[in-house]
Amino acid sequence: MQPQFVHLHLHTEYSMVDGIVRVKPLIKRVAEMNMPAVVVTDQSNLFCMVKLYKTAQGAGIKPIIGVTMWIENPKEVAKPFPLVLLCQNNEGYKNLTRLVSKTYQHGQHLGMAILAREWLTAESAKGLIALSNGDRKRWCRGRCAAQQWCCRWCRSNRRVSSRGNQSTMVSIVDIVMAKF
Repeated sequence: MQPQFVHLHLHTEYSMVDGIVRVKPLIKRVAEMNMPAVVVTDQSNLFCMVKLYKTAQGAGIKPIIGVTMWIENPKEVAKPFPLVLLCQNNEGYKNLTRLVSKTYQHGQHLGMAILAREWLTAESAKGLIALSNGDRKRWCRGRCAAQQWCCRWCRSNRRVSSRGNQSTMVSIVDIVMAKF
């Protein structure tokens, strides 16, 4: 069996700042490449979700909904940390929509929707998968700040998991910077 690949971090035209990928051509290309799923993680919004879901479902591809969130950085307020949150199930989708809405209603700073750390609780993280991006150029001084944050998230959710709720998973992605 051929190994299958799915991008876990992709911005579309709905990402306003840094995305140019259009949904219909994306789904067409994903289908051509026999990918079983597609993940869209637009920056701070879910604007693409309905179009993605309908188009992917119509092509027989599993749509995975996510967002690249900006997490507050208390040491450098003007440089928040990016964190990708993916929906694992319907509960995760509801939690993600609440978190995104909260950033727009209460987390506006320097024209960005910022997620306060205290808003990410064991309850609000149910059904979500967190991916740190391991951006060494911005964060790393020894151990990556995103990894530290994800470890704290994982520890706080251990209490949830110990009661039999396995809806929160954390994946720490460590990107090795290649020199060209």
